[in-house]
Amino acid sequence: MVKSKRTPVSKLIGLFGGVVVVAALSCYLTLAWMLPKSTPEPGLDGLLQEMDLREEHTRDIDAVNADFERRRQELLDAFYREQQTLAQLLRDEEAFSPVVEEAVVDIHHIHGQLQTLSIERYFAILEVLPPEQRADLRELEAATLSQPD
Repeated sequence: MVKSKRTPVSKLIGLFGGVVVVAALSCYLTLAWMLPKSTPEPGLDGLLQEMDLREEHTRDIDAVNADFERRRQELLDAFYREQQTLAQLLRDEEAFSPVVEEAVVDIHHIHGQLQTLSIERYFAILEVLPPEQRADLRELEAATLSQPD
């Protein structure tokens, strides 16, 4: 039977590797235990999840959201069409031209409409909430907007 002889360096490397594995596992388990099990969605939907809403308010908000999603999808479809137009112009044009500029302006216009739609949704949801929850949503939204992403 042949015994393998490990050098002191290889023993040290093995020990160090074992320590690293144990430390990494300890960090993972600690973080898994300390972090919240679920985090709310970002944005307005996440804020609404944090609020204790009555069933009638949830129903009204669902109606607002259904209209919002329909209109949002229409704008997104237009946005993607304009993106494809611009992409084709970038392939075809030799220089920045009025046609390219118009395509960029069109994309920015639709993007602005999407932002406006999101803000309209926020105010429509405020309308269906009772006054005390309106104040809560306003505070949550203001705190969220003040945080850099």
